[in-house]
Amino acid sequence: MSVLHEIKSESLAVTIADYGGRLARIVYGGGSSATDVLLGHEDEAAYRDDPHFLGATLGRFANRIGGARFELEGEAFRLDANEHGNTLHGGAGGFHAKSWSVEAKERHRLVLQLVSPDGDQGFPGRLCVRTRFSVEGGTLTVSYEAQTDRPTPISLSQHPYFNLGGAGCGTVEDHAVSIASGRIVVVDDEGIPTGDVQAVDDTVFDLRRPVRLGEVLPRPAPVGFDHCYLGAGEGVRAEVVHAPSGRRLRLASDQPALQFYTGGKLDGGFMPFGGLCLEPQDVPDAPNQSAFAATILRPGGTYRRSIRYSFDEI
Repeated sequence: MSVLHEIKSESLAVTIADYGGRLARIVYGGGSSATDVLLGHEDEAAYRDDPHFLGATLGRFANRIGGARFELEGEAFRLDANEHGNTLHGGAGGFHAKSWSVEAKERHRLVLQLVSPDGDQGFPGRLCVRTRFSVEGGTLTVSYEAQTDRPTPISLSQHPYFNLGGAGCGTVEDHAVSIASGRIVVVDDEGIPTGDVQAVDDTVFDLRRPVRLGEVLPRPAPVGFDHCYLGAGEGVRAEVVHAPSGRRLRLASDQPALQFYTGGKLDGGFMPFGGLCLEPQDVPDAPNQSAFAATILRPGGTYRRSIRYSFDEI
């Protein structure tokens, strides 16, 4: 069984499951205004059969790797194929499906640790990973650190589904979203990049100014948004505003790209578009794409990335 751990500040109470390193609840506000803004399961065991990666730490490589394979330094590696012959979020036995150990726990901070052995889901190298969750005021920071004994691609992220109106309280169509990016990665029907980049000007993808999702969903596809936005030199930034409740979420990360997903494929007790995901990460399939730089971690180096989720009132 998964063990749940809670960390707190004066305005946030965050519950983390050691199974999958998952964000299980994020309660924002105090007293009668306290609201869980995160989709999650009431039954902890349900996370083991969860097809939607609810709240999970993603690894070794967030998003998709085409053909479930890549080459590195002249050697070919075959990965676990868990989506239409491709690898999604590290494979069926990725970090979302592993039990993490607690390295440190305090009122405001939790550190989880995982050792991924050489060959795990087909990836090379023994990888030692730490995920740190910390809260201060209205901000939750998730930071990642990893070391390896063989060169390996790595892209870690988190997969929370947010609904600022409250978990299970309708769809996110009444949320306004802005993403500070003028470019998206062009993908094929299976979500694998073609190598091209598209400017968002005069398209439904232009979210540089806030757009109420109800005005554009289900476009740009029957399942809405599931697209990768390219960040600038400082990383990625996004903002979500829920006018009916007056709540706002601001995201900032040093990752080079941001996958925006509006939850169009949610099912199993969750309604389609019931939550939205903002997933800072490397570009999907980067190990196979010469147009995009992949993060290759090598022995002696340390992978470091972080994500800040800041909640306040408008």
